[in-house]
Amino acid sequence: MATIFPPPSPELPQFHTLLVRGPYHPSAPIHLVLSHNWRDPKGKAIFISPSRAAFLASLAKFDDEWLKVHGGDGLTCSASARIENLYPPTPAHLVMILSMLHVYEGTLHDPKTTLPEAPTLFVLHELSALLKPTTLEPTLSSYLSLIMHALTAVNSLSAKATASVALAVFDSGLQDLKLPIIRPVSPSGGDPNEARPSTGRREPVAFFVEQYFEWTARVEAFGETEAHSEGQAGGGRMRMVMHRTPDGDNIGDIAMEWMVATRVAGPHAGARYFAWT
Repeated sequence: MATIFPPPSPELPQFHTLLVRGPYHPSAPIHLVLSHNWRDPKGKAIFISPSRAAFLASLAKFDDEWLKVHGGDGLTCSASARIENLYPPTPAHLVMILSMLHVYEGTLHDPKTTLPEAPTLFVLHELSALLKPTTLEPTLSSYLSLIMHALTAVNSLSAKATASVALAVFDSGLQDLKLPIIRPVSPSGGDPNEARPSTGRREPVAFFVEQYFEWTARVEAFGETEAHSEGQAGGGRMRMVMHRTPDGDNIGDIAMEWMVATRVAGPHAGARYFAWT
């Protein structure tokens, strides 16, 4: 099965849809797509993130020792070659990409969105980073709309595949994200596109988003790490609790605990490694 950790490590339960929120380690989505493609020689993944530069910077800052040592291995290169990376900078770009993704059947819309065959895994990364206010303040429905577009794209691709396409969403910003239900109305004579701060009630977005997913995984720092800044970057003592929605099989929550430590000596001094507790 797939995992969000470097091997050897605990595996995730089989999922069709998965939401990971909280201070997960930046290399988590990389380990998910790699392990997914290792497991299935025909596996293919699509990875979508708002910013390539920001994603690479977070990986470099975290400095995953396993990726540093094994990133050039043959198996790793073979798995990574079956990953398609897309970086839409705005919600509008993301919606356009999701609506254009299709399996080639004689129609070529765009080389990036026309696929030779359906992927087996679809990963969305840091959706909340797309909702930075520009001209209009985002609302709760702004985030939920992106989730619905992703689910629609996955269902459409699954119809062209021999097996259903799995969807995983990673969002560290979702933990504390609160948005208004409605956007404030511009006063008469005002510019309707002018940014106006909401004075209404803001709702925690995570509660509503979780209703769309079969599995939700909440990552958190605990123990001494709770007050330590490393916990915000996926370092220190960490815990992940996975919960399956009530309409699924009642198999109970799954908890994992680990330590992310920094190598202090040797050729990879300064790199992060995982230890299981």
